[in-house]
Amino acid sequence: MLSKEEKTKIVESLQIHRKDTGSTSVQIGVLTSQIKLLTEHCNQHKKRLQYPAWVG
Repeated sequence: MLSKEEKTKIVESLQIHRKDTGSTSVQIGVLTSQIKLLTEHCNQHKKRLQYPAWVG
């Protein structure tokens, strides 16, 4: 999960105006950063990708 400081930095770099936190570009930037963090986590912890026995 992104820290508050990381999210603030992303939002500030993509804002259209001072109070802009919900524009498409800001949302995409935050989601892209979260996806990158999750991808790194999954690459480091490959065993966590296995499904539990009760799934499928």
